[in-house]
Amino acid sequence: MKSPVAGDDFTTMLLFQEIVGPYGECHITAKGREAIDAYQMARQEGKPYDLYFLDIMMPGMEGQEVQKGIRRHEDFEGISLGMTTASKDRENIFSSFMRQCDEYLVKPINKSGLLQDIIEFGFIE
Repeated sequence: MKSPVAGDDFTTMLLFQEIVGPYGECHITAKGREAIDAYQMARQEGKPYDLYFLDIMMPGMEGQEVQKGIRRHEDFEGISLGMTTASKDRENIFSSFMRQCDEYLVKPINKSGLLQDIIEFGFIE
């Protein structure tokens, strides 16, 4: 499993890396544009990411814009997207799922819940 985590909350990004890292590569990006660049670079190298975790609120380009940019490509099959946020705002939740979000995680991130989601996505047993 190869997974980028994009967000501006460094503590949460480290938590993701600690939880996901033992099961595969986990790369941290601090901005939405960096997540798009990482997506494009991984595709060009023929080593695409499997599972994205995108914070909804990031400087420059928010997670939902990153999500839209990734889903714009026709060959996104097999990519799973989890949106993270401190907000339980219905509009953000609805908008994320309308853009083909696979999971919506509310902070603080629960380790066992996150691992269960990754198991359900089929990336670990």
